[in-house]
Amino acid sequence: MASLYAITLFLFGLVGTPEVQATIIGYSDGENQQTNRGVIRGKVTDRDSGEPVSYTSIVIVETNRAATAHDNGEYILPNVAPGVYTLRTHRVGYESFSQSVTVTPNDTITVNFRVRSSIFRSRAIQVTADRDNGENIIRAEHRVDGRELRQQLGRTLAETLQNEPGMAQSTMGPAPARPVLRGLSGDRLVLLEDGRTTGDVSTSAPDHAVTIDPINSQYIEILRGPSALIYTSNAVAGVVNVVRGQIPTELPEHFHGTASVQGESVNQGLSAGGAVYSSRENLAFKADLGLRTSADITTPEGTLDNTSIQNFHGGVGLSRIDDRGLLGFSANAYLSSYGIPGNFIGSHPEGVNINLQRYQFDTRYERYPDSDWIKRAQYNYTFSFYFHEELEYSPQRERFDIVGYQSNLITNTVTGRYYHGRAGFVDQGIFGFYGQHSYNSPGGFTFTPSTNDLALATFAYQDFGIGDWAFQTGLRFDFYALFPVEETDTAFGLRTNRTFFNVSGGTKASYSLTRNLVTSFYLMRTVRIPVVEELFSEGPHLPAYSYEVGDPTLNAEIGHGAEWTLRYASESIGIQNSWYFYSFSNYLYPRNTGEESVRRPLPIYQYTGASARIYGTEILAEWQFLDGFMLNGTASYVLGDLTTDNEPLPFIPPLTGKIDLQYAYRVYTIGTSMRLASKQDRLGEFEEPTDGYQVYDAFVQAHFTHGSHMHTFSLTLENITNETYRMHLSRVKSIMPEPGRNVKLLYRMYF
Repeated sequence: MASLYAITLFLFGLVGTPEVQATIIGYSDGENQQTNRGVIRGKVTDRDSGEPVSYTSIVIVETNRAATAHDNGEYILPNVAPGVYTLRTHRVGYESFSQSVTVTPNDTITVNFRVRSSIFRSRAIQVTADRDNGENIIRAEHRVDGRELRQQLGRTLAETLQNEPGMAQSTMGPAPARPVLRGLSGDRLVLLEDGRTTGDVSTSAPDHAVTIDPINSQYIEILRGPSALIYTSNAVAGVVNVVRGQIPTELPEHFHGTASVQGESVNQGLSAGGAVYSSRENLAFKADLGLRTSADITTPEGTLDNTSIQNFHGGVGLSRIDDRGLLGFSANAYLSSYGIPGNFIGSHPEGVNINLQRYQFDTRYERYPDSDWIKRAQYNYTFSFYFHEELEYSPQRERFDIVGYQSNLITNTVTGRYYHGRAGFVDQGIFGFYGQHSYNSPGGFTFTPSTNDLALATFAYQDFGIGDWAFQTGLRFDFYALFPVEETDTAFGLRTNRTFFNVSGGTKASYSLTRNLVTSFYLMRTVRIPVVEELFSEGPHLPAYSYEVGDPTLNAEIGHGAEWTLRYASESIGIQNSWYFYSFSNYLYPRNTGEESVRRPLPIYQYTGASARIYGTEILAEWQFLDGFMLNGTASYVLGDLTTDNEPLPFIPPLTGKIDLQYAYRVYTIGTSMRLASKQDRLGEFEEPTDGYQVYDAFVQAHFTHGSHMHTFSLTLENITNETYRMHLSRVKSIMPEPGRNVKLLYRMYF
């Protein structure tokens, strides 16, 4: 660890000083004379009307403590250790602001915020390359929250994110949808919940659902570049982190929470979720619950059979919080049952039903040491049990009850992170360790062996700047080992122990060309270790109607990436354009061997490695052309090639985009949008071409406060013209198009 940190001290950094309108008043009132601690308090008001803004969250970035403003806009953060901190505000319908404050012993610091309505979001455009030592170290490339999250909230995480720049969704029906970023998915796009892995098998096959329901998410962040190496060695596409806040990190002064209900017409769907927060002395409590049920999806050409969904998730969390840190626990469950349709190319003729269950237990210990260098130490432990079964249809009994595949996955994960301040020319940084052991025991008709996996890693991420330049760097060392319970020799190779050791890293540099114009560039080297399915699998995969086998001799997939971005932002205009290029050696994918299994009459697909490249561009533009009017546009284009075979990579999305016009007046927002895509006839093996399309949507949103409650409404009309269209990454597009006209209503209450 010492040598790793010594190396990374010579490397990289971060950016950002958001605009803030706040007044700071310091005075001593003796409130903390016994503890030598300080108090931060103040009031949040609307910049234009001067009215109090309730339900604003004020977060101390460095310690992750937070408070919520009362009905009169006032908040208080007691027992704050002396030092320099950053306060950040978050409120539905308002822009987030940050302010640096200095807390001295036995003093009360008053910070009053005047916040501004968030019609102009500049959601992905951060133009400043100046450094702020109080700013959050792990900086998201993009964050989906507030009004944007409520408008886009879908049945799955993939549907919620599908209109973000560079994003698409790969589907085999509505439930098993997975995000695709710049043509990369599966293990190449890491999905996290509260910064930890999901503990499921969603990356191993396109019919496996992600065990995250977005209904109770606080916000969703997308990380790219060196900061993603904190979480994974395979960060070439990035990391998507859904923040649910299961372990409480603040002591609320009163009982409060949220409740949400969403309904939609296209599948008679209904979902509900809620979360409550409370505290007593130094104990904080949180509980949340979510339910989702829907029938088969309706399209302009009929009903897509066997696409119903039933989900349940819930959890409880408890933390002991004091001025030196916290000790927190949470337990949660996720249960789901959904269908995979049949009768399309590569599918099981009758379709398949899938049941899954996931149970997790988390522990977090945080400590704020009395040190000028180490600002925070954080340790996490997660235990996860996951069960998955795929049921084939029985004609004799006329129901799905033949077990084709089962998986029992037990995972134990430990992480430690140390957040430090200035050290030499390095402004701030993180170093830490990661360890994970998992045991996977497949069942059913599969011949994939039970396997123990062990992963160990150490990493560092640093931030520094020189003049108008700001730098970030990440460096990570990974050791990975797979141990099949039984060593066996098969027709596809010897299943034996495999070990891997690799180094990944990246550097990002940002430069302020002018006050409003910033350019940035980063280089990355990433490593993706082959998983058990790619090495040792053997057996039928019913939803894909294939017989899949691994290759025990596969080596790691090495990726090299480069990206250049130019950002411009003023008071009324924001533009961001990115160009990227990824090169892979030993890109792993299943290839049709042209043979048929002797065990079951299915085509054999074997995992193999080949050289590949992916390159493309994204653009995001925002223009506030009149008071209250906003025009937004996004466009994404990506190309992929298997350079070994000189043929296109399969399942690459076409040129896609979205144009959005909206008007905001006081608490109301109305808007209309057009989603569009070009045709895709640049095809991989066994792919079908897809025509281009234009789809129109509209929405109305409102939020208001009544008494001690805040209410938000979002009414969305999707596919207004009931257009028949097909998305290229849908595996069921040959039998049914995308959903037809859909009326969706979301109501959320904050209390």
